[in-house]
Amino acid sequence: MEARFDSLLREYEWGRMTRRDLITSLVLLVASSAKASDSHNLYGATELNHVTIRVSDLKRSKEFYQHLLGLAVMKEDNELCYLKSDRGFLCLWQAGNVPPGFDHFCFGIPGFDRAVGKSNLSANRLTLRRDADDPQTVYVLDPDNITVQLEPAGYSG
Repeated sequence: MEARFDSLLREYEWGRMTRRDLITSLVLLVASSAKASDSHNLYGATELNHVTIRVSDLKRSKEFYQHLLGLAVMKEDNELCYLKSDRGFLCLWQAGNVPPGFDHFCFGIPGFDRAVGKSNLSANRLTLRRDADDPQTVYVLDPDNITVQLEPAGYSG
C-alpha cells in the first residue's frame, strides 16, 4: 500500500491529478486495504470492468453487439474494438490463429498497482499468465485455468 500511496502523491505533485482525485483515491486505497485485511482477501474488487472475447470477424461482431445491445465504440483498431456499456466494456479481439471464444474477464480494484499486484500474487503462489506482447498487464489463472485480469477501478483499456 505504501508504494501506491507514494505513486498517488507523486501524480498529485506532478499535476496529473486534482486534489479532489487524490483525496478520493487515498480514501479508496485505505478502504480497500482495510477490507482486504479484515477478510483475508488479497483485494476488494468493486467492478466487473470488462470481458474480452476472440472473434473470427471483427467488423461482423462489432455490428452484432452494437445492434443487439446498443453499445457505442470506445476505441478500435484493426485487431481490437472496445464497446462501452454503462459501467464497463466488451472487448472484441480479432482471433487470428487462435480459435474464437472467451479470452478473459477483468475486475477493477481501487488503487490497484500492477507491479505491486504481480509481486503480491506471486508471493501468494498464484499462477500468472505471461503474455510476451503484453508484459505489463496482470493476468492470474483461476483453479480451472480461466484468465482473470486485474486493473485499477475505472480502467478503460
